[in-house]
Amino acid sequence: MSNNKNTNPIVFTILGFVLIIISSFFLYRAFLFQKTAVTTEGVVTEYTALHRKAKLYYLPTVEFKDMNNNSYHFQGSGTGRVGNWEAPDTGSRVTVYYDPTNPIHATLKWDNLIPSLVGLFLGLTFAITGFVIGLKKYRRSTPVSN
Repeated sequence: MSNNKNTNPIVFTILGFVLIIISSFFLYRAFLFQKTAVTTEGVVTEYTALHRKAKLYYLPTVEFKDMNNNSYHFQGSGTGRVGNWEAPDTGSRVTVYYDPTNPIHATLKWDNLIPSLVGLFLGLTFAITGFVIGLKKYRRSTPVSN
């Protein structure tokens, strides 16, 4: 992309808008879920180590109780730590959102929001980049009238 003449701004703009639409849909679903979900406190019972590209992530396994005092476990994805070679301490208290009609469907506070927000940010970046490149190309190609 070092040569601006070969960069097609329409591709950037379309990709940006596609990312914005998809991310907005998932962000909307995450907000709807959090609006209808029951909030409770969970406890991190263990961490699962996940190796990716020479980095070590720790994904928490969380235990919580529903309104009927039934226990459930699920694995979160948004609170893992990167780079530590020792697992973090268990016993941390975390906010859990769960579906009262199906408590197995549970998530940590930021698990559904962060990927959607990142996608939204990338979409805006691509759309703005495409618009700016297109505007510069248009100005260069338009003859100056006196």
